Amino acid sequence: MNRDQVHKLMTGAAIGGSLVAGFFITQHQVAEHTMGLPNIPVASGSPSASASQSGTSAGPVTKQGDMFTEQQWGGQIQLSVTKENGAITSINLDTATATGGREQAFSYLVQEAIAANGSNIANISQATFTTDVFKQALDSALSKF
Repeated sequence: MNRDQVHKLMTGAAIGGSLVAGFFITQHQVAEHTMGLPNIPVASGSPSASASQSGTSAGPVTKQGDMFTEQQWGGQIQLSVTKENGAITSINLDTATATGGREQAFSYLVQEAIAANGSNIANISQATFTTDVFKQALDSALSKF
């Protein structure tokens, strides 16, 4: 870039132009060659009840699944899932009981299910039955969306 080009660039910037991809464009040129976007109405306020119930609203939606009992050791699991824009954002363990230390698996299962955005998660060694029932409870809640 020579000295005259630098001077033109600095002068143009001083009078309200822009440098785009190496080309100097004045505001007048932009206004002259810019196509306006159509006015698109934007909804305001809270989503309608039907949008919230169908899970298509932009805000979070929570659904509770059925209660499941783990037959081998007697634990019970019922959970609620919150989704926003198609992604699981949280899982609440409404009822989560297990025996023999297997209740420690719940926090891991919740984290993994959120990361996987569903029940496609690995079983936990020594908590296979608990994991299976957690997946059933999760699928139950997800089926409500």
